[in-house]
Amino acid sequence: MPIYLEQGHPHVVRASFVDVPSDEDLEAYFHAAESLLRERAGTRFVTLLDARSGGTPPVEQLRMHAAFLKRNADSLAAGLYGVLFAASRPMVRGAVRALFWMQASPVPCLVIRELSEADDAARPWFEAAKVPVEFPTFDLDPTARGRRVRA
Repeated sequence: MPIYLEQGHPHVVRASFVDVPSDEDLEAYFHAAESLLRERAGTRFVTLLDARSGGTPPVEQLRMHAAFLKRNADSLAAGLYGVLFAASRPMVRGAVRALFWMQASPVPCLVIRELSEADDAARPWFEAAKVPVEFPTFDLDPTARGRRVRA
């Protein structure tokens, strides 16, 4: 299933997972994320991983995520204030926690249930960096403004 990427805001990037992506689509997302980190080198932002419509990823995909974190630890630490995971399903939130048992995150990460919590969750990161940011309002439908990431 698809992954959508919204990168129109200078300080917040949203990646939306609809159901469980194929391994190929997940790898394409990792490639897009690595490209984005290179393109935005010298600036920092928050990544909002919107898994509200996502299914519980299989263990192999958790391993793929862990490898991505390990492989990109330095660029993630340099480029991100933090990562927000929006996951309304308990099994998906549990999978996110399992990911961090496999591989520690190089940046602060918070798990939230709904997009409406994102502004309050990210605000301390922006305040600590002295970056005055108005958190964007995201459409609940990721296809509305997001670009589909394809393998």
